[in-house]
Amino acid sequence: MFTLFIDTHFKDVNIVLYKDGKVIDHLTNDNQKHSVVTMPLIVDILKNNNIKINSIKEIICVNGPGSFTGVRIGVTISKVLAYSLGIKVKVIDYLELMSIFSNCEYVAIVDKNGAFIGYFKNQKKLDEYIYLNMPDYINFKNNHMVDENVNIDYEKLYKYMLNIKNTIPHLVKPVYVKNIEAGK
Repeated sequence: MFTLFIDTHFKDVNIVLYKDGKVIDHLTNDNQKHSVVTMPLIVDILKNNNIKINSIKEIICVNGPGSFTGVRIGVTISKVLAYSLGIKVKVIDYLELMSIFSNCEYVAIVDKNGAFIGYFKNQKKLDEYIYLNMPDYINFKNNHMVDENVNIDYEKLYKYMLNIKNTIPHLVKPVYVKNIEAGK
């Protein structure tokens, strides 16, 4: 079974192709033109591996948190592919994804203005996500162990996703920067 992983939540676009849970290819692009590079990366990864689009039987989508455009592109492509191919889609946000590979209870995605922070214990979310401006984040980081960088083992991620329920494509919801900030 072929699975496509789509992540456009932040600066890089990451597309991973799995076959039976094993990574067979991984393409990335860091030019921050998600609307220009995401679909060509998907086409390239399929073409490079002689896979037809209808061979994809599952999609894993990172739904944020991140910028409006970046998140929307990955979520929209995932929804359209899943719906049109009649396949499963599983959703994970990047803070939860980070928690899988972190030894800290707090994980953060840092942008130029501040940071998204998630609080986890054993990959279970313990509180709502927050967004702190940079001075507040630096203060927070001085008082808590926070992991900002994790190395992702995409095969371990796939195994983790086996325990995540499928989502109906129409119900895949993005997590945007403004939603978190507005919640404050």
